[in-house]
Amino acid sequence: MILVDVFIGVSRFLYIRKMIRKILIVSATGAEIKGLMSDDAQIPPVGIPFLIPNDDAADVYGLVTGVGSVATSFHLANVLAFNTYDLLLNIGLAGAFNRNFALGDVYEVASDCFADLGAVDHDRFLSLIELGLMGSDEFPYAGGQLQPPPVNGLSTGLKMASAITVNTVHGDAEGIAAVQKLFPADLESMEGGAFFYACMMKSIPCVQVRAVSNYVEPRNRAAWQIKSALENLWSEVGRIISNC
Repeated sequence: MILVDVFIGVSRFLYIRKMIRKILIVSATGAEIKGLMSDDAQIPPVGIPFLIPNDDAADVYGLVTGVGSVATSFHLANVLAFNTYDLLLNIGLAGAFNRNFALGDVYEVASDCFADLGAVDHDRFLSLIELGLMGSDEFPYAGGQLQPPPVNGLSTGLKMASAITVNTVHGDAEGIAAVQKLFPADLESMEGGAFFYACMMKSIPCVQVRAVSNYVEPRNRAAWQIKSALENLWSEVGRIISNC
């Protein structure tokens, strides 16, 4: 019985490795992907995919899109129009609303949404759903959230988090309180929702991984821990790739 279980486990592992042969790692900035490359490697200009040499079975490519949803949407769509991948992996830093999240910790984002896409009606914000411009379950949304299905056979081993995507990161107490009331998420970034939207519209397996560099609070750069967050991010991404 033990031998059968071992055989099944090995067979499943080999099947997963066979299915995920080509990976695209997407980051907003070169600084967020640099640690996956050799020290002397040069990162190509924004929008140009490049090979990331590695010793694992999968072919791994990188893409720097530039900051924000617009740049991410354009460059990702452009690359996907001419290339195919078995897995897309969005990596980067994020701010944490959740104070139970330690600075430097790395999370897999399970759900995301655009928290500033809508209209302001006097003193309140109205989402596209509230405006009647989109249904809450209109594809690729479910309950107003972008929640990509799990990648078949791949587990990141990371704790899960919810996130929002914004054009302007929050740095004042009033704005933070307002967005948390409407969207009680754990994290915020400037690209995650755009990445999920593009991948889900194209039915491409995808995973978003974020390292916490700072808390979402009145702006205090002295408290940010970018270096440790990046180091932890690269370590976890390397482990995920090695399991593909």
